Amino acid sequence: MPARYPRVSHPRVSWHRVSWILLGVVASTAWFAVSLRLMRAWGLHEAAPAIGLLTATAVAVTLWRWARSDREQAALAELRCPRCRSALRERHQHARPGGVAAGIQRWSCERCDYDHVEPLTCPGCAA
Repeated sequence: MPARYPRVSHPRVSWHRVSWILLGVVASTAWFAVSLRLMRAWGLHEAAPAIGLLTATAVAVTLWRWARSDREQAALAELRCPRCRSALRERHQHARPGGVAAGIQRWSCERCDYDHVEPLTCPGCAA
């Protein structure tokens, strides 16, 4: 009788994530080529590859941060933790009367200690 091994769960690859990666690769490559040509046109032949690489890296990091922010906001809208996908606890602290302080929205996960706070004034907050 063959031994039974526990199932290994593989990370889920979504088309949304693949599209962000593909966009990052295409945009970074395009910006590398553009900055390389511009630097050479301006007479900076030796610095052109380094500046092109710096530009491509900046574009890739910016797109990565946008994708991460989109994923986090979608998870918060579903009241799911962006890290572990368990249920989030949501709390709202109303604004103080007289506009002394804005309202605060807090999402926290008890499983992985995720905590996210945003300034958010609801219609029920004092003006």
